[in-house]
Amino acid sequence: MDHRRVSSRRGRCRLHWVAELLNQQGSDWDHAKLLQLFNPADCEAISSIRIPSRQSEDFLAWHREKTGIFTVRSAYNLAMCSRSAQDVASSSSAPGGKMLMVQYLERLGATKGEDFHMEIVRNKFLRTLEKDSTCEICGLTAESSYHAVVECNAARDLRLAMRDHWSLPPEEAWHYTSPDWLLVLLDTCNKVQRDLVKLLLWQTWNRHNNITHAAKHTSVYDSVQVSRKDPDLKGKGKCPGEDDRGRGGIGGRNDLEAVGFQRSGWSKPAASWTKINVDGSYVARSGKAGVGVVARDHTGAIIFTSWRVLFGCTSAEEAEARACIEGLRLATQWSYGPVVLESDCARLVKALQAADVDKSEMYFLIAEAREFGGTLPAWRVSKVKREDNRVAHELAQLARQN
Repeated sequence: MDHRRVSSRRGRCRLHWVAELLNQQGSDWDHAKLLQLFNPADCEAISSIRIPSRQSEDFLAWHREKTGIFTVRSAYNLAMCSRSAQDVASSSSAPGGKMLMVQYLERLGATKGEDFHMEIVRNKFLRTLEKDSTCEICGLTAESSYHAVVECNAARDLRLAMRDHWSLPPEEAWHYTSPDWLLVLLDTCNKVQRDLVKLLLWQTWNRHNNITHAAKHTSVYDSVQVSRKDPDLKGKGKCPGEDDRGRGGIGGRNDLEAVGFQRSGWSKPAASWTKINVDGSYVARSGKAGVGVVARDHTGAIIFTSWRVLFGCTSAEEAEARACIEGLRLATQWSYGPVVLESDCARLVKALQAADVDKSEMYFLIAEAREFGGTLPAWRVSKVKREDNRVAHELAQLARQN
């Protein structure tokens, strides 16, 4: 693939192996040699490739595959990449993607079994099948995910009506700040408000579809009653803040249970076990990264905490993997019993739990983590929710920022 070749300096080069570009110990790149052979931009790209800290046998891996498994899709993506001379991120998901709000609505099931009208209008406009993508409900501006659930008159009317029954963030908090506006909004909410905002967005999207397709329950009153009586839209639970007589306040002890949510949090390990929570933080724009680790015993008492900055990190998944390595490495020194390792990275947890050999780009890191785990009396890894991994998350943020 010509577009991935390095542009070396003029002159002959008698080196044939990558190992010849490493230092004598084989632990890092020979930067002086790289500068002699390649241009500065190529030197920087090559130096960003992390060298495994342990000796390992070679293994068969497919080009640009996160999973290490060759599929028809990966072959197609590789061919298209070569043809168009454009790099693709991976074959596990199609290039490009939808906005955060669209992905969130899909997870809630708003687009399953229904016409994804907002995407259809926009796509028709992009394919010149429609003259414009103006919102069909208010006719004021172009339709977007933010407009449909926040800015449109139909969305605003429902939100204002729900303020009489729910404690929602102030209107200025709903302003469009960036493509990550939803994350910014949720970050300003307390735990109960976050759930109410999500439920309101779901109901707003449902009303948007009803109006678009001329379905029933299109009035604000109907939507308010549905939200109050069936907040999870599945007939379970009561409206947050309401008791059996329809009265109550927001923020009570059973607010989350009332809408079908179960309270969660950090759970204690079994007796004699140590639970180690880890998290990695990575910012692609700056390349800064850090890891955070916290270990507790079966009583919840902290055994040790750790945070460390990472240099030469190239991805968020690498930061998560190196956080696992750091946690297991410290466990071999400070823990004298079996260990439970918790991470909020689902892919990494799955790779560590798998019995077969991982052939992805994380192969060496996963092998190193397993090597540390093998020195413990017993160990296992489990997935934890991000909100239940806050201490490790804050430690990783502290490491990255400092």
